[in-house]
Amino acid sequence: MTTPAVKTSPESSDPIQQKIHHSIHKKADPINQNLEKRYKSLVEEAQLKDKINMFEAQKLIQQFDEKGIMDLNLIRSQKASESSLALIDTDKNDFSKTLNPYLPTISLVIILIFLGWLKSINAYQKIYEFFLGENGLSQSLLEAMGKAKPKVSESQRFLHNKAFNEIRVLARSAIAINNERFGQQEFLLFAKLRFCMNNNIKEYQSSSEYLSRFQAILQAQKSCILLNQIEMSCQGRKQQEFYHFVNQELLHLEDLEVIKTEINNRYLEVLPQIQTEEGRLKLESYIQDLYTLISYPQAIAFFRRFKTSDLASLQSIHKIANIIAGLKEQDVTDLRSLTFLTMNHYDDFEILGDMIAMTDADRSPDTYARLVQYIGLSYRYQESFVTFQLLIQKIREWYKPYQAIVQIRQAHPEGEYRQPQEFNREIPGLSLYLTYKNSLTDQKTGYSYIDFGEVTEQASIITSVSEATVPQKDSLLL
Repeated sequence: MTTPAVKTSPESSDPIQQKIHHSIHKKADPINQNLEKRYKSLVEEAQLKDKINMFEAQKLIQQFDEKGIMDLNLIRSQKASESSLALIDTDKNDFSKTLNPYLPTISLVIILIFLGWLKSINAYQKIYEFFLGENGLSQSLLEAMGKAKPKVSESQRFLHNKAFNEIRVLARSAIAINNERFGQQEFLLFAKLRFCMNNNIKEYQSSSEYLSRFQAILQAQKSCILLNQIEMSCQGRKQQEFYHFVNQELLHLEDLEVIKTEINNRYLEVLPQIQTEEGRLKLESYIQDLYTLISYPQAIAFFRRFKTSDLASLQSIHKIANIIAGLKEQDVTDLRSLTFLTMNHYDDFEILGDMIAMTDADRSPDTYARLVQYIGLSYRYQESFVTFQLLIQKIREWYKPYQAIVQIRQAHPEGEYRQPQEFNREIPGLSLYLTYKNSLTDQKTGYSYIDFGEVTEQASIITSVSEATVPQKDSLLL
């Protein structure tokens, strides 16, 4: 079988062309014959025709012209290499096409990483200071033109930085004292009520005096019950003699210091004579309750009523004590509901009014309701309020250097002076101060229930603090 890979023109008479064609046939025929023998049984005869195509024939001619040889295997291996490179290039193009939709996201991530790195080295501030800072390029140019703003004096900067260092220490202490409980509405109401009573504000005029007597009566009621229980349980002769002596002294003597001295002397005399440990412990408990009782003059008066069998008064005070005890776990922020409560037990509260020497003008369900509300809140927040007072005191100390900082900054506004870098620092503790200033200020009237020391000769320069005005009726209780 003869299948030439390259068809030659029989009319060609050029000896060189004839030599080339002869050489091609000489090379191609053995190859094609070998392929035919190897694959004849496996591949159809039609597939074995034209074993050398036109492209390979042209390459063989080119190869002969350039190198004087004709190596078909070399041509085919080069062609295979070129195909592989083309395939690789295609894969690269496919990868690029796959990557294209994600390029914006990848670019954004790279930018964010770069910006984070700039922030970590404080590049923003450095760039700003270089161009626009107090001694930056822009200021240098303005100085050259004679149009630069004046600098803040070294003296003022020293005072500013000194106050700033003080305020940083005080703010750290205040933040350490602060407690989430201080921001609760009930606690803030309790703080406002204390302020009103201590300053005799409107409806709370004289309430502080009535309150101390009221609390003394409640304590006396509790102490009298405990003392009576101990007196009834101890039947020893020495104890009974001591109880009788106490009752006589409290009923007849008027000078409180004399009463304390007489009772203490008799107690030290009787205690060693008590034979049992139980008797001594009860006597010690008795004397402790007794000292608590005689700490308040109103309590002694109640004790005398208790011992003279003024049962109506005792029962009324007992009812009121139970009412207040029942409020320990209830909401007492609604003054209106407490007013209705005092109306329902008004006769009992009138007896209380007699015992605490309340004037006729002050006697009303509203007055009694305010006293009950305060006592109910004090049961929950009295201990916490001690810490709150420490916080307020610390903020008052903080306010003095804060005021100095504000004065210096306002005296050197940005439009007129070059701003030192320290003038742009956030003031430590400012948010804490504003939190309690706003929480303890009536937003309708502007009345402040707390004093941080804002009222000064230069009060006009203080920011975020309005002058106190007298609130209208019921505005104190929100």
